[in-house]
Parts: sequence; structure tokens; C-alpha cells
Amino acid sequence: KNNESNELARDHLLHIAHGALYNVDGDNSNLINAVNQSQDLDLDLGMIGFNEINPVMTSDRRLINLLEKENQMPVIKSAVEEEGDQFCTLRTFSKTTELHSIFFVNAIDLALNIQNKWQVQFSVNYPNHGDVNDIPTLIGILMSADVRKKFLEKLHPILSEEKFSNIHDKEFNFNEIVILTRASPAKSLGIGKIKGNLGVGADGDV
Repeated sequence: KNNESNELARDHLLHIAHGALYNVDGDNSNLINAVNQSQDLDLDLGMIGFNEINPVMTSDRRLINLLEKENQMPVIKSAVEEEGDQFCTLRTFSKTTELHSIFFVNAIDLALNIQNKWQVQFSVNYPNHGDVNDIPTLIGILMSADVRKKFLEKLHPILSEEKFSNIHDKEFNFNEIVILTRASPAKSLGIGKIKGNLGVGADGDV
């Protein structure tokens, strides 16, 4: 483990990728508690965007089998002499699909309820889950409870107000957004001394 005193140095032992996609029942309590109780963990959100199409490039055969049943989109498959195959296809995330709605709200739940914002990073896993053009809308949803409430009303009805009451009133401030989108990702990647800050010697040195 990194024992440097520099607060921007990477200091976690395990990174959890695309945290929003783990709990298909929408219960993130165990994951949130695990991160809140250990400084050795961090995660990125993996927020999804409800775009008309999302390209998928993966070697996950189970995911491709699922998408072939759900979307019935053509799949480009490549098998070469190495471990695993490669697949390319298209996918649509829908606000009226229960699982997609849960994935979306999972990301908000994690972002708002992980206490130390230095342990969470904003991500959309472009292009598989969302488009970079979705980012302003997603940031607005994190910063404004009113914007979030209006957006959630359009999702699958399983997302009842009672079930997700812990995300309705909380809001990110500007400083937390900077940490979530800039400083925390840089720290997690181990490049916090030169990226994600305006300090002396950093690329953004003012």
C-alpha cells in the first residue's frame, strides 16, 4: 500500500469498476457500507445514458448472449488465437426497462451515499454505457434534487419514491463535483500530482 503522505497519492488497494451494475435488485447498502467502512476501496459509477443506441465492444460472451436475446441486433464476432473472443454490437438503454432504470438509480445512490467523495469517480464507460454528451445532464441530476425528481418520474414504475427515498433530497455541491469528475479519478489512477488539480507542478498549475 502507498504510504506517501501526499493526499493526492493513490492510497486504495482495490478499485471496483462500474459500481452501478452490480446490484440488479437496486439494494446498494452492502456496497455502500463496504466503501464507507474501508479507505482501501474505491469505485467508479458507470452511469448509463438513455441514448438511441450504444455501441458495445466486449469479450464477455454471457453479455453478448443476453443482448442477442434482448435486442436481436447483429453481432460481429472475432475469434483469434488468444484467451477470449471479441464481440461488437449495438444496445439500447430504455427508461421503461426495469433493469436499466435500476442501473441508473444505482449510480445516483452510490454517488450520494458514499461519504468520502474521494472514493468515488464519475464515469459513463463510453461508448458501452453512455455518451460523453450525456455528462452535463447527468451532472445536473446529481446537483439538483428537483431535476433528479423530474427525471426519475420518467423511469420504470418499480422505482417507487419509498424505495429510493435516500436519494431524493441530497445534492452535490460544486466542490464535490470537481472531486467526483476530476480530482478523485486522477488520484485513483495514481496521477493525482499532475492531473485533477491546480497545484504547483500540476498540468493545470495556475
